[in-house]
Amino acid sequence: EIDFVLLSEYGVMCLEVKGGGVSRDARGVWHYTDRFGNEHTARESPFRQAVTNLYSLRDYLHSRLPADSPLRDVPFGCAVAFPDVSFTQTVAEFPAGLVYDNRTPDLTDFLRHAARYWSDKLAGSRSATSTGLDPAGIQQFAALLRPDFRVLLRLSDIVRDTETQLSRLTDEQMFFMDAISLNDHILVSGGAGTGKTALGIEFAKRE
Repeated sequence: EIDFVLLSEYGVMCLEVKGGGVSRDARGVWHYTDRFGNEHTARESPFRQAVTNLYSLRDYLHSRLPADSPLRDVPFGCAVAFPDVSFTQTVAEFPAGLVYDNRTPDLTDFLRHAARYWSDKLAGSRSATSTGLDPAGIQQFAALLRPDFRVLLRLSDIVRDTETQLSRLTDEQMFFMDAISLNDHILVSGGAGTGKTALGIEFAKRE
């Protein structure tokens, strides 16, 4: 559900991006219009979505870290981006400095500011200076979020798939056998190994 997860020396940043046009009606429903004119709606605001994603991601990573890991003290933050419009609305639920729009001159500076905001907020709540991520920490979080893996086919899976393929080909061959019996002429085409010769031999035997 998270559009972008940024791992840096400042910590972990979740970026919620809403492209195209944006509006909210009197019922509190958000409307998003893409470049093709298609409209999508959502009950949850992008700001609430960003905060919810932040805590979900933090809980997910913390659940996979040892209890004494220093990475538990890494700041987590979030921001919302409306890259295609000028978002001039003020919303009580989210700081204006954490909202990016098409007037924002530099995305990198914006992200640094957002990261510092959350880092200071965390430090204030803990009465201590929070630390960001060093290269090893970035790699560790990256491995937890998107690990490398390799899944190999088992021999039993290959046998099962082969049996399924043979069964399908047999059904197709029976279809053609029925078609041959009802037509004076029939054209059967297929790649190598699809059973054309076997079909011809079986028909010759029947005749």
